[in-house]
This record gives sequence, structure tokens and C-alpha cells, in this order.
Amino acid sequence: MLSHTQPDDFCVWLKSVLDARKGRALSAEEVALIRENLSNVFRHEIDPSMGDAAHQAMLNDIHHGGRNRM
Repeated sequence: MLSHTQPDDFCVWLKSVLDARKGRALSAEEVALIRENLSNVFRHEIDPSMGDAAHQAMLNDIHHGGRNRM
């Protein structure tokens, strides 16, 4: 498992993954890896100091694709 917790690191990593594909579709495994790394970014970027409980719930809902699993 890779652990890209900073948005800039994730973006550089994702660009390299997409560049390597040269326009070919992503496999299910690659999509899962991208989602996992994006979740790591969200996990570290959604900070309690960034709003009240309602705002945090909204951010978590966005993070979970409308399926708040927390």
C-alpha cells in the first residue's frame, strides 16, 4: 500500500499512473489503488478545525461518495 497523505504528493503520483497508461483504461485494481490513496489524502486533510460538526459531516459525506461510513 502506498501512502500519499499530502495532496501535492497524491497529484504527482496520480499523474505518473495516468501517464504510464498512455490513454488506456484503468484496471479495477488501479482504480482501487487510486481510491485508497485519495482516501489517505482526505483522511489527513479533513481537519476538525475546519468547521463545526455539521460541516465535518458534509466533508465526510463527500469523502465517502455520499455514503457516510464513519
